[in-house]
Amino acid sequence: MDLQYDTMINANTFDSHRLVHYATTKGKEAEIIDSLLRACLSDSLNISDLEVLVSLAGEVGLNKAEVAAILESDAYVDQVFADIEQGQRLNITGVPFFVFNDKYTISGAQSEQVFLNVLSMISKEEREINNFQMASKSKSEGN
Repeated sequence: MDLQYDTMINANTFDSHRLVHYATTKGKEAEIIDSLLRACLSDSLNISDLEVLVSLAGEVGLNKAEVAAILESDAYVDQVFADIEQGQRLNITGVPFFVFNDKYTISGAQSEQVFLNVLSMISKEEREINNFQMASKSKSEGN
């Protein structure tokens, strides 16, 4: 992707986020996110414009009439507000930001080793929890 920061349009992304929630229900989350990023960062399109959003949705195989109706309604508003609240709880102030198991976070561009360390810690925790649950189940079955 050829980034065009000098011509990028600073847009309100609320409706874009609603579109992502809808696209997720149709198995098109990754495609619409990629399309929105390209539109904003490379093609300098206004991703707060409903016509642009409908067009992008159509390009990834979503029903344009259905998307238009959704964006003209209040569909997925609650989900976007829930995302905002979660971001505030997690003190997210920038991107990229990664959340693992609703417990661990990584902020900013980090090395592979940082990600491997977090994933290793999570894997170890999961094994310990599973071992504890198996031991507890064995004890209760032995009584």
